Amino acid sequence: TDGVTSINAGGTLTYTIAVSNTGNSANGARLIDTLPSQLTSPAWTASYAGGAAGSASGSGNVDLTITTLPS
Repeated sequence: TDGVTSINAGGTLTYTIAVSNTGNSANGARLIDTLPSQLTSPAWTASYAGGAAGSASGSGNVDLTITTLPS
């Protein structure tokens, strides 16, 4: 938890989810995160490093496919 207990209407709330792979390449892996129902019109963006690739952005709950996740 980040300790945030409230946010003003229309404010921005930022979280970071980090994914790493210590095994074999995991092409086609999915990242799913259900957001709190109190958030209205949430949007998310993703960035990749180290040869990883996948969905760049979306709205609502996070449900993205990491098309390339090298070890």
